[in-house]
Amino acid sequence: MSNVIKFPNSEAKHMLIEAGTISGPPDHPYLGQLRYFVSVVDVDGAPLGVWDGPAHIDALDEARLWDMPIVDHAANAAGGEA
Repeated sequence: MSNVIKFPNSEAKHMLIEAGTISGPPDHPYLGQLRYFVSVVDVDGAPLGVWDGPAHIDALDEARLWDMPIVDHAANAAGGEA
């Protein structure tokens, strides 16, 4: 992804992968679908979303690009997918 913001390591703590089902607005193109979200978590614990998509493996690939520790809260979101 060419438009990803890079943080100096002193300002970022880790990458966070989460999953969730899109519940709104009613006209959202992914309504009712499971999506994966990748965020950079800063030293204060505040997440900044940098990517979302339909596959856990793609979320892992995106998080690995940042060369930081990864916290994966979505490893089992799709019934055991890792």
